Amino acid sequence: MDDIHPNLVVCNINCRIVIEKLLSDAQESIIIQTQYITDPTIMDILQSKTGLEMKVLVSDTDSNIQIIKNLE
Repeated sequence: MDDIHPNLVVCNINCRIVIEKLLSDAQESIIIQTQYITDPTIMDILQSKTGLEMKVLVSDTDSNIQIIKNLE
């Protein structure tokens, strides 16, 4: 995996590690577009990132509405 750029996400090879690192290292903004967010580790990272411009685009479901409220 040394030949893969650190910001390139290739699912089934390195996506989990890279996504967590990109979110954890964000210093100015986070923009996410996904159908849903249910992963507790990702939620913990997002909730810890205070003071950043954050945009989370998710599908309009009851569970996502609650998740977005938790991030505010």
